[in-house]
Amino acid sequence: MATISQGCTKHAAAVQAIPAGATVLVLGDSISYGTGAEHGTQDYPTLLARKTGWQVINAGIAGEVSSGGLSRLPGLLVQHRPQVVIIELGGNDFLRQWRQRVLRKT
Repeated sequence: MATISQGCTKHAAAVQAIPAGATVLVLGDSISYGTGAEHGTQDYPTLLARKTGWQVINAGIAGEVSSGGLSRLPGLLVQHRPQVVIIELGGNDFLRQWRQRVLRKT
């Protein structure tokens, strides 16, 4: 692995770290929302904000499906103008056993 790793780093493009204060949008379902955790204190977007110094917008909704996230995304982009978007969706599509052809349409 070390050889592969060295080979990859020789040609890797320079990537700048996301600075503290950057706006990061988390679009997701109950995992992002923080179901089962103390929302606003123990959900992963809040913990990510504490760890990085980013302004993390938690746009998670419990039960959200991919098509719902897709429909909300344009408005969230305009509203928050994030530098980074983290999308965590698909689990509820799977749980509802939606067929791939339905998901591809979204």
